[in-house]
Amino acid sequence: ADELCRLVEDGGFSTQAIESIGKPKALDTDGPAGFNANVLSVGGDAKAKWTAYPSETLIGSTWSSEIAYRMGLSMGVEAQATGMSGWYAPGVNLHRSPYTARNYEYYSEDGFISGKLAAEVIRGAKINGLYCYLKHFVLSEPGPNPRGLNTWCTEQNLRENYLKPFEISITEGGADSIMSSLNRIGCSSSVVHKGLLTEVLRNEWGFTGFVESDSAFGLPYIINDDVKAEAIVAGSDVWMLGGSYTAWDKYKDNPTIVKALREACHRVLYVQSQSIAMNGISASSKIVKIKTWWEKAIDQVQISLGVVMGLSIATTISAFVYNAIYKKNEEK
Repeated sequence: ADELCRLVEDGGFSTQAIESIGKPKALDTDGPAGFNANVLSVGGDAKAKWTAYPSETLIGSTWSSEIAYRMGLSMGVEAQATGMSGWYAPGVNLHRSPYTARNYEYYSEDGFISGKLAAEVIRGAKINGLYCYLKHFVLSEPGPNPRGLNTWCTEQNLRENYLKPFEISITEGGADSIMSSLNRIGCSSSVVHKGLLTEVLRNEWGFTGFVESDSAFGLPYIINDDVKAEAIVAGSDVWMLGGSYTAWDKYKDNPTIVKALREACHRVLYVQSQSIAMNGISASSKIVKIKTWWEKAIDQVQISLGVVMGLSIATTISAFVYNAIYKKNEEK
């Protein structure tokens, strides 16, 4: 139970090690324009090797899925070289004002373009074992991550615009980790919105990964103990800078909460088993079958028979050629 709580509770720029099952600590870092060297908690000496990429807005202006894909590939290689497993990117919130402070972390005012480009970045990164925290889910458009904001819109607008880049990134790019937002959707915090986190994200789009909160420290409507219990059932899985491990003590005998905790850990482990952190299988991995001694013996017999058959064919052809040449010389 302590390991379950530690994995769920402490997700700040990493996910914690679980010794009982051999899960190592996995390092995550920020930066839609490349790994962010300003994050103090991760990177160490590796920060000097990180690349500064063009902003998402510039990449969005190219309309080039090839450029986006190659950026993802490159980020995966860089992650392998410097010990990163997860990347807090790409951002697919929409440009809604030229004065929004984080526009550079987002591609476009158009949900379709944003989704297509993000999907290619994610697809490339996953090939090299880097999982991407698609963010910020959802309606986090106004400037620096809006805190305490109640965001209202119609379901049609939500689906046609603000959800569209997330949907494309998941269904086409295979996004398997998501960072939720700090605002409220209507009156509900994004971390407890079951309609979005379970009904839409998982049941409609087939998302099989995990959802981590944004940096929630100091926000009672996200890290309050009772809110966490509601959130874990709604479909949230990990808290960034969430607080105390003891937050779950009063729920340890609640079967609904414990089951949700187990499912949250399962989702995290499923994603990381295919990542750099676990040296797992990616799209570029090769599967090698290890054969038993008798399978190897059969292979040797087959090789020997093949050699004998080859020599027999070669001997027959040689004899035929020799006879033809001999007869021709006799006729002369």
